[in-house]
Amino acid sequence: MRTLQLLALTLGLSSTAVAQEATLVAHYRLDETAGAVLTDSAGQGGDAVLQGSYQLGTLGAANGTGGAVTFDEAGLGMGVVPNGPTLGSLRNDLSVTAWINPVSYGSANLGRIFSGDDSAWSCGIKNNGLRFTTRFIQDYDLNGTIVPLNQWTHLGYVMNATNDVSFYINGVNVGTVFGSSPAGAPAGDWLIGAFRTVLPPSECFDGAIDDIQIYSGALSDADIASLFAAPGSTLGGGATFCAGDDSGTLCPCGNPGTSDSGCQNSSGVGASIGTQGLASASSQTLVLTATGLPSNQLGIFFQGNNSLNGGLGVQFGDGLRCVGGAARRLQIVSTDFSGATQTSVDVAARGGVLAGDIKRYQLWYSDPGTLCGSLFNLSNAVELSWQP
Repeated sequence: MRTLQLLALTLGLSSTAVAQEATLVAHYRLDETAGAVLTDSAGQGGDAVLQGSYQLGTLGAANGTGGAVTFDEAGLGMGVVPNGPTLGSLRNDLSVTAWINPVSYGSANLGRIFSGDDSAWSCGIKNNGLRFTTRFIQDYDLNGTIVPLNQWTHLGYVMNATNDVSFYINGVNVGTVFGSSPAGAPAGDWLIGAFRTVLPPSECFDGAIDDIQIYSGALSDADIASLFAAPGSTLGGGATFCAGDDSGTLCPCGNPGTSDSGCQNSSGVGASIGTQGLASASSQTLVLTATGLPSNQLGIFFQGNNSLNGGLGVQFGDGLRCVGGAARRLQIVSTDFSGATQTSVDVAARGGVLAGDIKRYQLWYSDPGTLCGSLFNLSNAVELSWQP
């Protein structure tokens, strides 16, 4: 314990008396009011370039979601996202959620929300239900569950690792369609609000779309219900930074980890920080997690306002310190036999965060089998934007 106390003083951490995980890979808030680019706030899917007829700045689904984009089916309105390794690797074990407000079901009685350009997978609505497509393999049709026109509805599509697709309306699981094969590889770009860019029918969406979230991994019923209950929030969804893979600041003694971890420790890998639940200041569901740690060791999750050295971190102990600025200790934790740990406190309350705050998080941990001789190391870091 004395080692932890000394470490807290070294970090400048203040204590306070206040009391395959799914990963967000693309998040299109669709809040833009000018220009022709729709930003991926998760930073992994790629920004979309608008084409055809559309309207920015439409009133969004709820207070937490901001604005929306209205797509004109007749004018072939859509957003085009260049394919990349993150979206391109999703063949199954994936989830998509979005708010939609259709004015019609489209001239082909089909309107797509997010799709590979005539390839890979796609999700959308029909005049008589919901559809998820693995192009040239299967149309997963849930008939009889009709999305109403001219009102906002929250939809979820979850394709699990065994290729079955579950459909959700307003946070409720409304049915599952079984499948046998994963989706094929994307042949080109990805599309917001359309199925294809060239061959008719384009199956363009006719109406407003808001807050598209794409996850690698299958969300649970509770996850989807949480996203519906807290519009605009994400499941963790923080952007990790400060990887200990020697792509930025070098690890202290030739002990690099990977692109999603800190510097290597005595377990043979680096520690990876993650999140579960909603980054909501009022919901009390956000949990910080970490894996790839030495077993049965103590650690400290801590919070800061800033990312150090432009997010590349500075050498500290056997690893990199990535987070600073009004650093605050959140919780002392112990790793289990598998080298994992997580918080059990109300992170928002312990960190004193408010809606709209952007905070950074990291784990310091002891490592008796230290590689560089410092007896401690750190995970990579994660940045969270806190919602109401």
